Amino acid sequence: MKYCIIVSNAISDALRDERKISTDSPAATRKVFMWADAINSRNVRSYILSLGRGKSNGTWRYYKAKAERKDGVVVIYLPFCHIPIVSELITLFTLPWFVWKLSKRKKSAFIYYNRMPAYILGVIFGYYYNVNQFIDIEDGEVDDGRCSIKRRLERTIPVLFDKCCHKGAFLACSALSRYTTVRPVKSYYGVIEQKYHPVKELGKRDKVCVLFSGTLTDATGAKRLISAIHEMRENNENWMNDVEFSICGMGDSLSDFRELESTNCMPIVRVHGRLNNEQYRELLANSNIGLSLKPVGGIYADTTFPSKVVEYSSNQLLVITTDISDVKSVLGENGAFYLDGNETRELIECLKMVVTNRELINIIAINGISSLRRIMGKESVRKDMEKFIFGGE
Repeated sequence: MKYCIIVSNAISDALRDERKISTDSPAATRKVFMWADAINSRNVRSYILSLGRGKSNGTWRYYKAKAERKDGVVVIYLPFCHIPIVSELITLFTLPWFVWKLSKRKKSAFIYYNRMPAYILGVIFGYYYNVNQFIDIEDGEVDDGRCSIKRRLERTIPVLFDKCCHKGAFLACSALSRYTTVRPVKSYYGVIEQKYHPVKELGKRDKVCVLFSGTLTDATGAKRLISAIHEMRENNENWMNDVEFSICGMGDSLSDFRELESTNCMPIVRVHGRLNNEQYRELLANSNIGLSLKPVGGIYADTTFPSKVVEYSSNQLLVITTDISDVKSVLGENGAFYLDGNETRELIECLKMVVTNRELINIIAINGISSLRRIMGKESVRKDMEKFIFGGE
């Protein structure tokens, strides 16, 4: 039996509520849980070793380490407390102990999800203990020009991980290969469920539900969408009455979307804020179009992969996305509507074409999910992962 341990900060809804955590990443959690589920097989047993932490809230609550089973995968959570500084120290010094315990099994491999400073002692311990360590890189480093001591220390983290996780690197998009010296590398966009969803029925009189979710900031295209809604309300064309925007997530632009929601104008805007996994799945099921609007030429254009496009497409939403990163190679030429630039007018014209030609929604959505199944189907990912991690063993 081989063992694969994914080190991350993925946490279940139950643990987040229990530990009063409000700063986790739902998208990262879903990706890690589905990754571990895909690797799990008759030949490989997968584990998730989670930091189980969030931003300290100043209370004195302490939570012991615990384990739970989720979809057949054992998830081990490190201890956590809400005392600033003490919380970070607990994570730093308990991780090596868990790495040591889990690495005692023969043919074990560790994958560190993103280069987090909290992993440092665990990664160093694993390196000197000859543990097979891989790195998963979700984002490239963005040089903001700062030369502070803190920034200089941050720049040493990629070098440290490259040295200690020398067995291989998983990349969120192919362009990230220039941000690491580790070889070999493999692009990993995620994994999708193989079950087939029924075609969504959309009548002529039904409103077209457009979903924008995740981190709501300028860097993810929130400002562009806000400008588009303002312009649509000023022009007030007939087709705009058939559109309803659903906004889900947290971020600096949340208050702007709340303001749009409070104004009784067409198109309607509904703001859901932060949802748990079950609520979010229901929202996806009731949506027709998903927007991924990270700016072309922006800081994330080539330094990460917009995982929302996979989330939307795998739930049979038509994806409208900026043409960045590896999106087109994943969804295919005909699997989404691609925006060439960052202009508000281009987004509005695209929405108009789709809303006034509703048959396109299902046609293009089916093309997108068909492409995903070829690249990110569970069996395909499992075989590729096992070969990359364990080779011919």
